[in-house]
Amino acid sequence: SESFGILNKYDLFSQYTTAPVSHHTAQENEELCGLLSQFTNNNVLIDSIFIYDNDKDIVYSNLGTYKAAYFFSSVYKYVDYPKSYWEFAKRTDKNYTVLSPTLVRNNNTNKTILPMTLSEIDGLSLAKQVIINIDLDKIINISESEKLTSGSLFLLVNKTNRYFYASDDTANLDLGDDFFSKISNSAITNFDIEINGNKMLVLSYPNNKFFKNYAYTVLIPYSDINEITRKISSMIIALFVLVTLITLFISYLLAKSIYNPIET
Repeated sequence: SESFGILNKYDLFSQYTTAPVSHHTAQENEELCGLLSQFTNNNVLIDSIFIYDNDKDIVYSNLGTYKAAYFFSSVYKYVDYPKSYWEFAKRTDKNYTVLSPTLVRNNNTNKTILPMTLSEIDGLSLAKQVIINIDLDKIINISESEKLTSGSLFLLVNKTNRYFYASDDTANLDLGDDFFSKISNSAITNFDIEINGNKMLVLSYPNNKFFKNYAYTVLIPYSDINEITRKISSMIIALFVLVTLITLFISYLLAKSIYNPIET
């Protein structure tokens, strides 16, 4: 929830999320939706954010203010989390809970979304449900671009909360406490690790552009590194042989051009 602490700097957000029951004007509703829209626009991985007031059966979101039934059926329709899910969702003692990915229908477009429910922000308990929807497709695109090699594994890591996102290949790995203690959310780090007998190079670097206190972490098998080294070595040898052949051919042509006039 440290990533979203900025929201608590706004009294309006606190008024809507911490008070059990409160009355708000239409102008306040509009200002809140503008705040949520601003927050969403400043975080490219966040698709939407909304506050569900169960007592009033109203949803306040970056998309506007709606009656809950209409919002969950027409504005932002979760395949796996209908309105009834949010009505009876139980609070947890975690700062936030990451739910299983789901498809969402929004503006006639299907998106793969990773919903997060916040229970508190900066130590302040929330009386209303605050749901932040992460665009999983964008995270997957980032993971593919950051993997470096085809056999690499990708994690988005917070050293306190472990995985925020893990690619399918890494989801079931038990990396151990020592692994996470070496991850820094503020500096680039690298170290070796052995998983199932395979030695890997771990490269981890922070990227606060998207999420504060999270780090991109790539696990690169040394077998991939060795393969790349082998290919580079083969290319160098091939290039050396080619240059040698070209040099010999040029030398032959020069020798022939010099020899022919003498012979004449």
